[in-house]
Amino acid sequence: MGQVLGPIAGGFLTERTSWRWAFYATSIIDGCVQLFGLLFLDESYTPVLLRRKRDRLTKEGATGLYTEHDFPSDSKLELMRTIMIRPIKLLSTQPIVQVMALYQGYLYGNIYILYSSIAVLWTTRYHEKLDIASLHYLALGLGTAFAAEVATHINDRIFRILTKRNGGKGLPEFRIPIMIPATVILSIGLFWYGWSAEARIFWLMPDIGIALFAAAAYICTVSNNIYVVDTYGRYSASALAATSMLRCLAGFVFPLFSPYAYERIGYGWTSSILGIIALCIGLTGVIFIWKFGHVLRKKSPYCASRDVDDC
Repeated sequence: MGQVLGPIAGGFLTERTSWRWAFYATSIIDGCVQLFGLLFLDESYTPVLLRRKRDRLTKEGATGLYTEHDFPSDSKLELMRTIMIRPIKLLSTQPIVQVMALYQGYLYGNIYILYSSIAVLWTTRYHEKLDIASLHYLALGLGTAFAAEVATHINDRIFRILTKRNGGKGLPEFRIPIMIPATVILSIGLFWYGWSAEARIFWLMPDIGIALFAAAAYICTVSNNIYVVDTYGRYSASALAATSMLRCLAGFVFPLFSPYAYERIGYGWTSSILGIIALCIGLTGVIFIWKFGHVLRKKSPYCASRDVDDC
């Protein structure tokens, strides 16, 4: 929701004060959030938790306790080097990471195209003030909230059904079937948004397209991340970092060309092209992972378990 509330607050701050206060407010809030996290968030890193448990038991009188992390094979410098290189290695050698990174990168590219186009659309074509135009970001929030509340339960139900059919053994691939209808809805949302904006019809119509896109993008992103985490286990942080590389790159590159595309070929055709590409990448990627994911996991040295039935 922060990605939704931020542009709305920024629109009102810029309209009522100046653009500088958008940065002042962001810095102040960010500092408060960081301080809150430092003071109140619980540690979740397994080696640290085990070390704390060992120290607590030692103070209570236990002796000879140690964890598997007490005898690192590498120096801190070598460990840092390994951690920095591993995401690149995963992205360059693991087909699963490559497929998921490609789709997630394309999703985020489209998300940031919408972020950058919403205010422009309603200020130039619908002639709304910047603060009022920023309220249309609520469509992104509504779509995301709906997906988080409803689709999460549907995805869990699909996973349980497929696990039961598989003799009680859950596989990471059981997390991705929901991405097929979500990809279709995502493309429909792009078409809806683009052609509604092109025709300049009632302002609510583009918002409906945005909400459909946001809901589908959330479902695909979450399912993508869960699949990566289930597949790579202890290396999941590195795998997610690998997918984030293309995601961040796309979030930077896509908004650079989108204004020219909207200006030259219009909102309708630009969104249609983006929707068709999303449909091709999404369906192809999901089908590929569904058919060959278990084989790729079995061959991967980074898989959570080398036994394909358990990983």
